[in-house]
Amino acid sequence: MRKENCKKLKAPKLVTCILLIILCPSMFSWMVQASFGTNGSSSSAHWTIDLFTRCNSNSGKGSNQSSGATAPFEEVELHANTTYRGTPQANVFVSFQVIGPSNSSHPFMLFRSATTDKKGIATISFRIPLNDNPEESVIGVWQAFSTAKTPEPIEDFLTFEVKWPIEITSIRFLNEKGNQQSRFARGETSTVQLTLRNDALCAKDINLTLVAKDSAQTQIEQTEIQNIRLDSNSETIIEHEFEIPVWTAFGEGTIETMVYSGIYNDVKIQAGEPKIAKFSAITRAVAVSEANLSLIELYAGEPLSISLKVENLGDEMEELRININYDGALIGQLTATLAALDSRAMTYVWNTSGISEGEYTITAEVERVPWETELEDNKITAGIIRVNYPSIFPYAVHLFILLLIITGILTFSLLLVLWNRRQYTNQCQKAAYDFSLTQKEPKRTCMENKLNEPKKDTRRKSSSRIQKKSGKSRM
Repeated sequence: MRKENCKKLKAPKLVTCILLIILCPSMFSWMVQASFGTNGSSSSAHWTIDLFTRCNSNSGKGSNQSSGATAPFEEVELHANTTYRGTPQANVFVSFQVIGPSNSSHPFMLFRSATTDKKGIATISFRIPLNDNPEESVIGVWQAFSTAKTPEPIEDFLTFEVKWPIEITSIRFLNEKGNQQSRFARGETSTVQLTLRNDALCAKDINLTLVAKDSAQTQIEQTEIQNIRLDSNSETIIEHEFEIPVWTAFGEGTIETMVYSGIYNDVKIQAGEPKIAKFSAITRAVAVSEANLSLIELYAGEPLSISLKVENLGDEMEELRININYDGALIGQLTATLAALDSRAMTYVWNTSGISEGEYTITAEVERVPWETELEDNKITAGIIRVNYPSIFPYAVHLFILLLIITGILTFSLLLVLWNRRQYTNQCQKAAYDFSLTQKEPKRTCMENKLNEPKKDTRRKSSSRIQKKSGKSRM
């Protein structure tokens, strides 16, 4: 750029330009000496000049002072206030020289001039090189000189540092509860919290750009927060909320933050170093992979065992709740705590008492965990069962047979009793008959003998008496 400017000059001036380029190191050394007051003075007996910047809080006012920091590619304004006996002087020719950074082997040099206005101030502006120099060549300490063409030559200088004035000191990820977290499921909302520090001695107005990418380097979020006011020597917290898309690739993602102070020639002017933070897109998923029934047909009241296998397919420990249903109605619930990528076999025993007769579809469903997006494997059908009630006909047949058996036993017992009684009666009759023949008594029945058995002796006596009387009468 310097050579291009030299080509535009006439031949005598071309020689001067070349000499300036050759003598740059010597000139820079002279300027450094001037910064320590070895050459030149900011004031004479009556004339004074004060070089300062536009930064209000630390502009470098005063003799040989330092100004606040300036960002790379930022516009710098230099003001030289010329006075005589404290009175501003207008139309005074002032020359400006800028060189830096001091740690560069090829420092940038600028020569400008201006005339003081009615307030006695001469102003120039320039931008820290955007295209002519790489970023490394502009970071460091710069020096500016101003010399006023007055009857008594006067000059002043100041130093200013070119650095990134805005520093992103921290990037944190917060969950919906405001707690710090770096692992997020697809579909979950994350809040990016940035802490920005303005080390400059002037307030800064900046724009903040955030670009988030997943593990496949696919952009999942981009936003720009504009017109952020950062006070000097202070920290400011900025938060931005965004959702992790459900199509985000699993794994480690990044979010890149860029700080800009404006636009120059359609190029964003950086005000701070880019910072990158990492987060993880994780899986949160549970499933019921197996379901079996111990019976497919049973009577109401019989127990039915339902065997399940549940799995945690995600990257986080999960609390699982499994609902067992028949035709959509809840039978019961099982719970389990599974570590990432773990599985467990479980069994639920259902008491079918009170269940109406019919066919029922048995299903098992694990409830959705937070931020789970794929729900196809959360539900499974165990099978269809048939619930029956016992028929009354077999019971009636059994009861009838039992009654027949009881009736037969009673009848047989009664007949046996009657037969025994008959036999006993016949025996009694025979015995009575034999006895009557022996005693020459009238034939009696067995029952009569039995009834008269206690009076047997008496009757015999009376009969003997009768026989005696009858014998007497015969005689």
